[in-house]
Amino acid sequence: MPLDTAVFLTMRSALKAMAPILLGCAALYALLPTTGLAQTSGTIRYQRTVKPEIPEGMMELPSELPQEIKEQLLASVSAVDTTVWSLHFTETASLMTPASDSTAIADRSASHSRGDTFVRVRMRRSQDRSVTYTDLEAWTVTEQKDFLGRTFLIRGDRPEYAWRLTGEQSEYLGFACQKAVTEADSAMVEAWFAPELPVSIGPASFGGLPGAILVLSIDDGNLTTWNATHVSPGMPEEASMAAPEKGREVTQEEFAAIVKKKTEEMQNQGGNGRVVIRRVDR
Repeated sequence: MPLDTAVFLTMRSALKAMAPILLGCAALYALLPTTGLAQTSGTIRYQRTVKPEIPEGMMELPSELPQEIKEQLLASVSAVDTTVWSLHFTETASLMTPASDSTAIADRSASHSRGDTFVRVRMRRSQDRSVTYTDLEAWTVTEQKDFLGRTFLIRGDRPEYAWRLTGEQSEYLGFACQKAVTEADSAMVEAWFAPELPVSIGPASFGGLPGAILVLSIDDGNLTTWNATHVSPGMPEEASMAAPEKGREVTQEEFAAIVKKKTEEMQNQGGNGRVVIRRVDR
């Protein structure tokens, strides 16, 4: 049935009046990120880069070695470690684990031969295969860490960070991100988080921002850097979201004391974590 002329004119007038509003909505939609609706579950894949620290005095190379050779040996054993990690998350929990295809260099060595003297520099380090489960409702963390063939379980409250928003914005992996900074263990921490992923998560123990952290660097990247390489939406498998349960339960302070004691013992013996200098007269 054809529309009555008066009705048609009334509808046309209404649509004409709404045109600016409709155009405004269209423009706003065009400015929205292409990632779509907010994601509250999925998996973030990170690449972690760690620059090993060699304490002063551990590189006790023979004084007669040329400085150039000393620098080459030091560079050989202090190359960065690059590993891959997966952070599974829902609205209520997150679980970070090493990716199945992730490998790290545990041992490093370099040598130099000159005349009758042979010098070898060796650094042994255990691979980090830690698992971190965060309960976002209870605000607690359960960590499973391996150290010297032993497994430890550490439970406690989630760390609180005094984040400061800088107002800087950027885009990463198609997500609009904002920059925040804080301090942890006397080192400056810089994070870029995505409000479009409205879950307060991040790599390792970091979090507490109104969005998932996609990029994080410690000490301006001179210590550790985390870079998200892929974000997969979708609910993780229920079995993959369980907190770890195996290991000797200790506090964070007890675990730190164990690591410190064993590391000092191994350094005195020329074992893991120490640069060992072998000088052999031929």
